[in-house]
Amino acid sequence: MTRCEGGGSMYTWPDKTRPRVCILGGGFGGLYTALRLDSLLWTDEQRPQVLLVDQSERFVFKPLLYELLTQDVTVWEIAPKFSELLRSTGVTFLQDGVQAVDVGGHVADDSVSATGGRVRLASGVEVEYDWLVLALGARTNMAFAPGAKGRALPFSTLDDALAVDRRLLLLEKRWDAAKGEGGSTPPPIRVVVVGAGYAGVELACTVAERLGGRGTVEIVDPAAAVCPAAAAGNRRAAERALKERGVHLRLTSKVTSVADAAQSSSPSSFSTTHAQSTQPDTTPSHAADPSSSSSSSSADPSPFAVPASLLSLESVSPSSSKNQVEHQIEADIVLWTVGSSPVLPAVDSPAPAPAAPAAAAAAAGEAASQWLQRTARGQADVEESLQVKGLKRVFALGDAACVLDGNGRPLPATAQVAFQQADYVGWNIWAAINNRPLLPFRYQHLGELVLLGSKDAAASVGFIDDFLIEGRAAHTARKLAYLYRLPTNEHRARVGVSWLTRAIVDGISEAQNFIAAATNPQAESK
Repeated sequence: MTRCEGGGSMYTWPDKTRPRVCILGGGFGGLYTALRLDSLLWTDEQRPQVLLVDQSERFVFKPLLYELLTQDVTVWEIAPKFSELLRSTGVTFLQDGVQAVDVGGHVADDSVSATGGRVRLASGVEVEYDWLVLALGARTNMAFAPGAKGRALPFSTLDDALAVDRRLLLLEKRWDAAKGEGGSTPPPIRVVVVGAGYAGVELACTVAERLGGRGTVEIVDPAAAVCPAAAAGNRRAAERALKERGVHLRLTSKVTSVADAAQSSSPSSFSTTHAQSTQPDTTPSHAADPSSSSSSSSADPSPFAVPASLLSLESVSPSSSKNQVEHQIEADIVLWTVGSSPVLPAVDSPAPAPAAPAAAAAAAGEAASQWLQRTARGQADVEESLQVKGLKRVFALGDAACVLDGNGRPLPATAQVAFQQADYVGWNIWAAINNRPLLPFRYQHLGELVLLGSKDAAASVGFIDDFLIEGRAAHTARKLAYLYRLPTNEHRARVGVSWLTRAIVDGISEAQNFIAAATNPQAESK
């Protein structure tokens, strides 16, 4: 690296003549764009230098994060290091955060030979580039519920999943210790999952299966049904799985605040008007009860003490003329799966020249406003080619970009969308460098895969109406589909061998248990 004005360092590209592609973000969109660029056919003079920047050292295959909670996968399988994934490629990885982008060069020239612009990283390093890819994803947003940040646990990153696993383990140890001391069954571990979409349902099923009889799980969501955007078959499968695992539903209710249960003096009650249960005639045990021993868990002096939270809920039922706080519920752990904010870098506008400060400031403001063309959700406004509008050298994809489907509706922020967009962005950068026409992005819905337990799932195919597989077969199909989608052939092979070995060992263990039960039925009854 070389020193630059202002005391920072300038990233040194290995070749001064070949195109420079800087990709910000190493999620599905960013990593798969880099791998796509590396796989295309190039001449030696035009093969681009690709730099992938991410603040984490690991890529995270997010659809498989849930299995970490049940130990069905390991960290290295679903969160390999970028250095390992990119070892046999021409892509360079730089672990750093993104601070800002200098947009001055974009407006002036978009020819192949001109410098596109400059990125300023959190470490102070600056990177000049010819082509820029924005794939920084999104971050969990809890701002609409005061107190949620700091008390609720999101479930979006590897660190999130590990934090949830640690909290659950602590609660499980506390429950086991209480049972061992008194001999009687202690109060259940109370889990509230905020959000009834795919993420909420998958997380609720996973946690309910893990806890078994030690805890209760409840879903809270303003919607009137679980997975409201899902196909009818997947929605029915989700409802079936939730019922089988005893997950309670509190729909048409939204969380308005989250507080420390020990410090709250507000009266709490349980309203059955807007609460649904997947087990008829069974009252959820999450109702806050000041006289209950479990509601003072935050004051527990044991080494397994975990502060309880108090959630205030508001009805959003269409039949209500006015939303009101109707009830409060307590939880030992609150898991948050709703609300996200796209991440786009800040803009470094060029400083006004002393001779013409007004004109320079106006030009800088115009460049910045052009760069900051965003939708109401804060996503980058892009062309069909996935180029940021007005900036032909910049592409955006994944959560950071607003892309419409054939009906003019925004595409969902899913891994499937990012997979397909990465192919187009990689190809379109190739086309731009080779003076070829760019392709308009066309999304093709391939289906839905929903995890519903350690041996349960639902799988649908997008091009076959009403086609649905459930249960163990769907679970296997899901694992195979995601195995195929892992980033590289080398990692795919390592994970495949690991999963096959685990399946063989589990199969032998199940067979031994079955034989033991058949030959000694009295031991089974005990």
